[in-house]
Amino acid sequence: MSELDKRFLENPNADLSIKYSLSRSEQMICMQLAFMREQINRAAGRVDQKIGNQSGWDTDLQGIGGEFAAAHLYNVYPNMELKPDNGSDLIINDKNVDVKTTEYKTGKLLSKLNARLEEVDIFMLMVGRFPDFKLIGWTHTGTLCKEENIMDLGRGPTYAMNQRYLNKEEIK
Repeated sequence: MSELDKRFLENPNADLSIKYSLSRSEQMICMQLAFMREQINRAAGRVDQKIGNQSGWDTDLQGIGGEFAAAHLYNVYPNMELKPDNGSDLIINDKNVDVKTTEYKTGKLLSKLNARLEEVDIFMLMVGRFPDFKLIGWTHTGTLCKEENIMDLGRGPTYAMNQRYLNKEEIK
């Protein structure tokens, strides 16, 4: 039984999120990938789909940072392919995982309505600001991406799930 599973059984209401701060080396890799990812996406004509006033580079940096932190916590390598919209971010126990990152402590797990759902088995939520992140939880694609989870948070309809409904145990 994993340490996370033991903590859950001892106190199901406890904050089971796991924090991770990227090392200096990981930070440098993330910064370089964010720069390259932004350049490749713009050169390919992909419209920047960021929400908010932050730069595209900052959006990519936060996302890649969350992916790297999640990869470290699950002891897997992140997907570092540099091509537009390369599908899942991690593979954990043969499951394709799309890592979503938000800086809002109570932020929801979000997915676009037009996401290529056939490429993703699991959505995972990381909360934080580069280089410090916290794994909040995850859910299966079919659980998140259904009509009852469509919300409009001020930027158009999207799939959204509150943190309290996310799985806290390990992905198996």
